[in-house]
Amino acid sequence: MSDTELLNPILLPLADNFEARGNGAYVEPSSLEEWEPLRAFLARLYAEGLISFQVLGRKMFGCQLTQKGYTTYLPMITALRALGA
Repeated sequence: MSDTELLNPILLPLADNFEARGNGAYVEPSSLEEWEPLRAFLARLYAEGLISFQVLGRKMFGCQLTQKGYTTYLPMITALRALGA
């Protein structure tokens, strides 16, 4: 599973939450097979300072874009919104 396949479903909810100054958006795998790739992907984003998160359950995270993450992904956020994704 590619980073883009993992990012696309969660990016707009994370962006909406960031813009609303919310407390985070729930992120969970869509299947058992997605669990490990998603966990590793979120760990990379956290290590790069692009998100903050807290573990909410066994396979659920409360994630929030950091300012750096929002700025980094703003072109992709804008494109996904323009394309109606």
